[in-house]
Amino acid sequence: MPPRRHPNLVDRGRALAWVQEGIRLREITARLRCSHSVIARLRQRFLATGSVETRPRSGRPRSTTQRQDRYITRQALQTRTTTASTIRRRLRVATNTDINEQTVRNRLHDQTLHARRQLGRILLTPRHMMARLAWSTRHLRWNRQQWAQVLFSDESQFSLEHDDGRTRVWRPPGERMIPACVRERRAYQGGSVMVWAGISEHHRTPLYHVRVNLNALVCKDQILRPQVLPTLRQIGQCYRTIMLPHIEHGLLTPSCSRYRSTVPT
Repeated sequence: MPPRRHPNLVDRGRALAWVQEGIRLREITARLRCSHSVIARLRQRFLATGSVETRPRSGRPRSTTQRQDRYITRQALQTRTTTASTIRRRLRVATNTDINEQTVRNRLHDQTLHARRQLGRILLTPRHMMARLAWSTRHLRWNRQQWAQVLFSDESQFSLEHDDGRTRVWRPPGERMIPACVRERRAYQGGSVMVWAGISEHHRTPLYHVRVNLNALVCKDQILRPQVLPTLRQIGQCYRTIMLPHIEHGLLTPSCSRYRSTVPT
């Protein structure tokens, strides 16, 4: 015998139509695979209310009050890295209310608060901030023609194999070592490659593969003279200011790649 089920809105409408046609309740229950009492209550509800829709129910009582919900939200906003288990313990100490961690997450989700990875940024000292502000102030009113004489440059390091530790697999206990749940990787992330390049409005330098540690001497001998100076000659002699990711002449200023340097003629 197939299992019984609770009729949906369409089935309830069909059952009511069959009742009005004079079909016996036993035959209706057999067609819809539901109990006799369900159809009987459905007929009584229609006679009393004129509708076959289920009356609204209060549902399960909330385990927290509005004041406790505000406390949960305030704890999360005061310390953004606080975990749900920590908020649960603090709520139990403050209000003597014991809830599970998922309830804490649900209350935060109601306030559009969701766990996300933190955004990384470069650590700036007060000296960095003052230098960046001064640089921005000096170049605030530059026009497009002036910016066209500037060469922006930067280097980037690419890992050949990256593992962020966030890959998940579904497995029961005891299957940790099976091949389907194991991912092979190389030691030290398979190595890395560092490249350098520069661009302006109408020109660009060749992509340079940096094979040694990039310091001031390497930057001058392998990048500035063979790569930057020929490109500056193509751009023009109006400006000799370029943007490099290094400190030259002790001057630290912001740009697309963080620092400013003056190329010797």
